Amino acid sequence: EEKVREILNIPPQIKVIALSPFGYPKNKQSLYAKAIKTFAGSKKRKDLYKIVHWEKW
Repeated sequence: EEKVREILNIPPQIKVIALSPFGYPKNKQSLYAKAIKTFAGSKKRKDLYKIVHWEKW
């Protein structure tokens, strides 16, 4: 947690409980992965800019 706090400049009063890496897959997605993405998707998602901090707090 301390290393993450240092890298992302997170204030000491904030507890880091989870991280979600984002990126592009190296290889093409399998049929199973495409199906999961299609059927598990949410139609009530919050705007990304309301829930994500970019590179630092």
